[in-house]
Amino acid sequence: MRYDYGVSELDVLVVSSHAPDLEAFGSALGRHLSGELRGLRVQAKSVGIGLAGVSGTLAARMADARPKAVVLVGTCAAYPGRNLSVGQVVVAERLVVADGAVLKGWAAFPDPMTGVIEPHRVMTSALASTGTRRVTVASTLAVTIDPSLAQAFSAQLRCDVEHQEAFGVALACAPTHVPCAIVLGVSHEVGPAARETWRVSHRQAAVAASTLVLSWLQAGGAGVPHGAA
Repeated sequence: MRYDYGVSELDVLVVSSHAPDLEAFGSALGRHLSGELRGLRVQAKSVGIGLAGVSGTLAARMADARPKAVVLVGTCAAYPGRNLSVGQVVVAERLVVADGAVLKGWAAFPDPMTGVIEPHRVMTSALASTGTRRVTVASTLAVTIDPSLAQAFSAQLRCDVEHQEAFGVALACAPTHVPCAIVLGVSHEVGPAARETWRVSHRQAAVAASTLVLSWLQAGGAGVPHGAA
């Protein structure tokens, strides 16, 4: 059955930058990716690609649906040396805006700018309760392909993986205090061969991340606020 939830009706909005990453939700929510799981009203929607545009798209979707919580699922790239393997699922406990020019001292973020966000602790802990690794996610404007820059993001910013849209999703949730969580499947390693590896492995990684989120939802979605949105 299809559900078209309106204002103050949606419990969890599941989002992804890449629409095919939501494919695994079809078995539980139907082809319109909208339904109920353990009494939770859930929708899954894509919100676009890139840090610059995702916040506005998600803000508009949130204004329509008024979700009590947001969960981002998708794939990410592991930085070299972080001991992460393709297909592994990670949960973000810290999000960082990363820029190579800033790292090299060629540019600087303005002082009032928010550069670090921590996703909702209760939801994050619940999603990672089965031993899923918690990571720091770097959000960049462009995909990193230079190995030396990747190493710098890993070593100097202590980031484990790269995902362009994660910070934008959290930033969209912040003004209205909507709790958010980030669950990603590792599809490749950052570097010059990233695009080719992603094409081969992204579906496997996306399904792994979605499966964890579905299990959390089917167990009652620990951490999702109760009451009116």
